Amino acid sequence: MTQQKTGKELWVPLHPDLKGALEGWNSSPYVLTRKGKPYTSDRFRTAWADFMTGTPAGRIREEGFVYHGLRASSCEKLREAGCNDREIESITGMSPDMVTRYSRFADQKKLARAAARRLEGRTGSEPGQ
Repeated sequence: MTQQKTGKELWVPLHPDLKGALEGWNSSPYVLTRKGKPYTSDRFRTAWADFMTGTPAGRIREEGFVYHGLRASSCEKLREAGCNDREIESITGMSPDMVTRYSRFADQKKLARAAARRLEGRTGSEPGQ
C-alpha cells in the first residue's frame, strides 16, 4: 500500500480475519458512495461525521472516540498485543515520534497495572500497618 500523506510504500500483511472477510466479497473491497464509486478520503471523513451526528451510532463520539483517534487506537492495540516501536512503525508507517505519542496510553495502562500489582503485594505486609 502507499500512504496518502507521505507517499511512503508499506507492505502490510492481512490479518486472517480480514482476509477471510474479503474472500466472501463479490465486489471491490471499497466502501462505496450511493453512486457506487469509491470514497475519497475527504468525502469519507465527511460521511463519517454526518453518520456520527445523525444516527444512534453517534454514541461512539459521545464515548470519546473520534475519526482521527483510529490512528491512536491502532498504536494502542498493537502495543497491547506486545509489539515494539519498530514493529508498530512498520505496520502503520508512522514516524518514531508519532508511535511514541500514540503508544503512551497503552504504556501508561501497562505501567499503572504493574504498579498496582506491586502495591497489592505490599499491602498489609509492612511493619506498623
